[in-house]
Amino acid sequence: MDGNQYEAIFLNYFRGIFPNADNLNVKCVKRMSEQQMKTTISRHGMRCTVLNGKDKISSYTVKKIVETPGKREYYGVRDIFAFKLLDMMGVGPKVHFVSNGEVGDDVGLFIVTEDD
Repeated sequence: MDGNQYEAIFLNYFRGIFPNADNLNVKCVKRMSEQQMKTTISRHGMRCTVLNGKDKISSYTVKKIVETPGKREYYGVRDIFAFKLLDMMGVGPKVHFVSNGEVGDDVGLFIVTEDD
């Protein structure tokens, strides 16, 4: 996936979060290479900014949950639980879980946390 594909996934998701934004746009900057994102669990994968026209609405840190090659366990399940638990307790950042909507080898789930 390239940056435009990630931006399209998040734009589709954030349209539901910000339904009143007339000119919604998402800009993402990767903090890791595509290969690193496929083979490691990224704690700081991307930074995405949600805009309405040129006005910033909010910014988010995105972590892609992937299977580590050679392992049977899907790492990140503990992270998902911890993020959701802390969110429900009102501790830490607001958290969103976004699927990339893919099937097959490129299936992915993103943990998206709102920056302050």
